[in-house]
Amino acid sequence: MDLDGTPWEMRLTSVPTPVGEKLAMRLLNPVRLERRISELGMSPSTLASLENWLEDSTGMALVVGPTGCGKTTTLYALLHELKLRPRSIVTIEDPVEYEVEGVTQIQVNEATGLTFAEGLKSMLRLDPDYLMVGEIRDEESADTAIDAAGAGHLLLGTLHCRDAVGAVTMLRNYEVEDHKIAAALELVVAQRLVRRLCESCRERTKPGEMEADWLRRNGLQVPSHCWQSRGCEACLHTGYHGRLGVFEVWRLDEHCEQLILDHADELVLRREHLAADHPILLQDGMEKVAAGQTSLSELQTMRAGAQGFVLRGAP
Repeated sequence: MDLDGTPWEMRLTSVPTPVGEKLAMRLLNPVRLERRISELGMSPSTLASLENWLEDSTGMALVVGPTGCGKTTTLYALLHELKLRPRSIVTIEDPVEYEVEGVTQIQVNEATGLTFAEGLKSMLRLDPDYLMVGEIRDEESADTAIDAAGAGHLLLGTLHCRDAVGAVTMLRNYEVEDHKIAAALELVVAQRLVRRLCESCRERTKPGEMEADWLRRNGLQVPSHCWQSRGCEACLHTGYHGRLGVFEVWRLDEHCEQLILDHADELVLRREHLAADHPILLQDGMEKVAAGQTSLSELQTMRAGAQGFVLRGAP
């Protein structure tokens, strides 16, 4: 459909209930899937870590988070970075949400037997340099993807898990062996979406007692100020206008690989990730709160959706 000259695609899900239909609508602006990674709103350090990996990109890179957190946008942004190179790129998606010129895109069709796993096997016969798997959703697709990445292909994919370190646990749940994970997994990007404060009516304020207590309980410093919005005509009196991403990038080094080979559990891996002083989801969110981009209440909502995903087990 077309709204004020802007094309939008709509995906509608409907389920019956005793009092009528329950509808969920997903709006997709294809133009937004043309973004570069520098346009996603990452902090300078997070962006630099991702750009450094792209310079010497090998193995598997995963974008993780719950449904509706913006994984597709980030995945396509990474795809656009790779497209700048004269290489063969093949994707398997369900569905193909945006057609990318110069990229061979395959759409899943389970009715004909073309699953993610079968599509990935077909992709490998096309002699690609780079692979993109829209979603790793079962044991077969996980094992095929990890084998492809371990064999020298660069593979991008998504997983549904709560944070970067959780990607290892999810792959293990899909029966992928630790030596394969250690050999193939190079990078994990975890993300969430929070509402962006309306710039027309936002104002500085101080954290309340409950907010300050929440920050202290989660190992975060209480800032001298934060931001909130009153609501105005520009934001339809909601206080918010649009959304922005909160990111965490985990680039696995030799020490992390050895921990995985030693069958270290998620808690141990998270401790090591925190000790390396990489910005994690809550910390990136706090930077955006301090900059007036979002509110503390939005950050609390983000955490409530995935309790314990950071700082639990910090040294």
